[in-house]
Formats: sequence, C-alpha cells, structure tokens
Amino acid sequence: MPDLPQKWRDVHQKALAGVISSADSDEWVRADGTVEWTRWECRPWYEADGSIGGIIVYTELISERKRAQAVLLVSEEKYRTLIDNLSTGLVVHGPDSSILLANGMASALLGLSKEQMLGKTAVDPEWRFLQEDGSPLPLEGYPVNRVLASGEGFKGLVIGVCRPDRATPTWLLGNAYPVKDAAGQIAEVVITFGDITALKQAEAALRESEERWKFAIEGAGDGLWTGMSRPARLTTRRATRKCSGMPRPTSEPRRKNGASAFTPTMRPACLQHCSRIWRAGLAA
Repeated sequence: MPDLPQKWRDVHQKALAGVISSADSDEWVRADGTVEWTRWECRPWYEADGSIGGIIVYTELISERKRAQAVLLVSEEKYRTLIDNLSTGLVVHGPDSSILLANGMASALLGLSKEQMLGKTAVDPEWRFLQEDGSPLPLEGYPVNRVLASGEGFKGLVIGVCRPDRATPTWLLGNAYPVKDAAGQIAEVVITFGDITALKQAEAALRESEERWKFAIEGAGDGLWTGMSRPARLTTRRATRKCSGMPRPTSEPRRKNGASAFTPTMRPACLQHCSRIWRAGLAA
C-alpha cells in the first residue's frame, strides 16, 4: 500500500508487534481537501497457536457528530458571553444547592470570585445574608433553600449581603424559579438579582429626614400651620391645635379653605393673613 500515510504504517507495525492503538476523534483529510473524522481501533489477531497472524481495524465515521458538536460549542460560547455580560446577577444551583454556574455580575454583587462560588453550598459561612429588617437571614430563608423546600419560585425578595470588603450591606432584589426534569423533580434552581443598594440608602435618608422634621416641629414652642391655595392637606402640630382650638389632629383632604379648621373668632384674621401671603406670592 504505497499511498498509505506513515501514521497508519506505524499503527499497523505496532499491531503486528502486539500493541493495540485507538483514537476517539481522528482527523482524516480526503484527496479533495474535505475533512472527515473517524473513531478507530487497530489490534492484532492471533492464530490458533497464539502467534500474530495479522491485524484488525475497526473504523467509525463520526464527521456529522463532530460538526454538530462544533455548532453546539459556538452556541454555548455565544450564550456564555451573553450571560457574563448581563446587568443582573445570575446563579444556577443544583438540586443539592451547590452552585453550578454564576455570571460576572453575580460575582461582583456577592463579592466572591467565580472560583470561590463554584461548588459552594448555601451553608457556607462566608455568605452572610440579611433580612430586609437587617436581622440575620435563617438558613431556610436562603433563596435556593426556599425554592428547594417549596418547589415554587418567587419574585421581589429583598435580601442583604454582608461583604468583608464593605462597611455597609449590599442590598439585592431577587427572583428565583425551579427547572424540573421529565419526572417533575427539581434539576436546577435559577436565581437572578439586581443591586438596589442606592434605593435602600435613599429610603433610609428620607426616613431620617422625616424624623428630623417631625422632631423639630413637635419640639417647637409656637404654633405651625401649613396649607396650599387649593383644597389640599392641612398639617397641624399640637401647639397649633392648642392655639386654634382644634379638637384633634388634622391631616385630611378638605373641600373648604384650610382656615375653616380654626375657631370662628380666629378665622377672619387667618383668611386675611393667608390672602395677603398668596397675593404676594402670585405677584412675585
């Protein structure tokens, strides 16, 4: 066989010497330049007396399978790139709660490298979660454990993450859903989450500001009355109610002028004063 490549000559010689050779994916270039892929095995066959009488070659053409695998690899790479560039965190857990996949945003939000996350389970003490009120999140409240226990997904879970590299918690808003197999058993748990830390900080600042104003108003010695030129909410303070003779706190929509909340003897002066203020404001 003068046209037999040297590679195959060597394989045949090894088989004649009693050596078995094989390949699961071997490239074969045809004379026209097209590429085929084969899986093969070459082994000796023996005579009745135990001597080697020749060789046996088993060959399977696997070109279609290789081409399908190549397409699948391209598709997997495409989706892997897409997942890694999502603006939200994505974590996929196995049925034992171990992490099978985590994207770059999940790593950034949780403060762990992908290598640290892969293979970790929900009981890992490095992962310190908080409930929305700031108290520690119990183990059964962990997102993956909630889904595994109930078999159902959820949306809008607010959860805090204590990270050693930050002085304050990172706050996340998460959703989760189970992926079930043909038998109806949970095969994976997919969790997505986004960063709402700025929103939580703004809410806290607003509450603090409201408390400061409430303290300042309630602590002042003089009466305070605020209103608008149209029917609106009337806000009063205890000292104001004492001066005006109001029987109870008022913060309700009123159809009449807000001054109607005052006693009849004070009402004319109040209306005159308010009209003067409103006219000055309109002229400004």
